[in-house]
Amino acid sequence: MISKITITFGSFLEKVDFTLKSLGLNHSQNRTFVLHVLYHCDEHLSAKDIIQKIHDTFSCKLSQTTVYNIINLFEKLQIVNSLSLPNDIEKQKFYELNASYHHDHLICKKCYKIVEFYDNELECLQDSFCVEKKFISLSHSLLLFGFCEECQKS
Repeated sequence: MISKITITFGSFLEKVDFTLKSLGLNHSQNRTFVLHVLYHCDEHLSAKDIIQKIHDTFSCKLSQTTVYNIINLFEKLQIVNSLSLPNDIEKQKFYELNASYHHDHLICKKCYKIVEFYDNELECLQDSFCVEKKFISLSHSLLLFGFCEECQKS
């Protein structure tokens, strides 16, 4: 797992609340629940996972619509990143906070296990390729699809 969070949850929440207030949005306990779950989780979560963890942690039941609205807002504000799985029949997305260092992902096509990794050599190769092609890269996302060790056995 890549080192995800570099600030405390309280500080992170203050920054998010400041951003939301600057947009004319008030503090919302539901948004705090979503942030809390994502902050304290070391894996990528689907919206259903987020709903279940909120229920387990806070004994609170949020609707799927509420959670999707919150996540969509956080994605627009670049507080949350999502991973979409190509060719996924359910069009399921997995979410993580945008509060970690850059990393890439290995995604199992069978069980949807997501493994984060960082490789400096690969990053340098991508940078060199951009220089060679006279291309200015603003960001990138590398997703490698295949089968995890457990799924290869079955």
